[in-house]
Amino acid sequence: DEWGTSYDSGENDASALWLDCDDPLACVLDKPLVHEPGRAFTYSGGSMVLLGQIVKNASGMDIDEFSARYLFEPLGIDPPEWSRYDNGVVDTNDQRLTPRAMITIGATYLNGGAWDGQRVISPDWVTASATPYPGTTWTNHPLRPIPPDDNTWGKRGYGYGWWTHQFRVAGQTVPAFYAWGWGGQEIAVFPDHDAVAAFTGARYGQTSAPAKILGAHVIPALLSAGTFD
Repeated sequence: DEWGTSYDSGENDASALWLDCDDPLACVLDKPLVHEPGRAFTYSGGSMVLLGQIVKNASGMDIDEFSARYLFEPLGIDPPEWSRYDNGVVDTNDQRLTPRAMITIGATYLNGGAWDGQRVISPDWVTASATPYPGTTWTNHPLRPIPPDDNTWGKRGYGYGWWTHQFRVAGQTVPAFYAWGWGGQEIAVFPDHDAVAAFTGARYGQTSAPAKILGAHVIPALLSAGTFD
């Protein structure tokens, strides 16, 4: 239960991976199954930690080493620093990227997985990332609310590690998919407008600002520039 309490609370399951778990992988796997698979949705950073271990089991490399070789180096990005739990397991939810690196990742997804003429990510994976998985849409959440007085959010969906949304601004629909991090870190991709926006921030435990900035400034600028075919 990552969204039932604030990240500042010791009762938060994601925070507990750091505070109360000698083995974060075991703590995730030992959680009871409360719904049949495919029947309900909630975001779980613990699942991302497991995904990093799956990559390690398949490749023989920790996720930081694997991503440096097959993602960041082909993109020309200096391999970022990742956090590790006390037992050495990589926290796949916590890496330190510059805004320029974030834009590069977003542009690669915008280009169907290609960067500088080189195929880096499968186009099928990019499509799945930008397509909400059935049953993942939700309208609001007590701790992750739609910004007040902002009707541009509506329903959000979730694909392969990316959130999806159709903004409504000035009577027009603007589809987007975005990587959404804690405190105001975000990479937003607007495929109809050939554009990527990146945000960094430090509003931990507070409502972050990217949604309001996108709705008030970025998307109106994209609309004034027109739509790409």
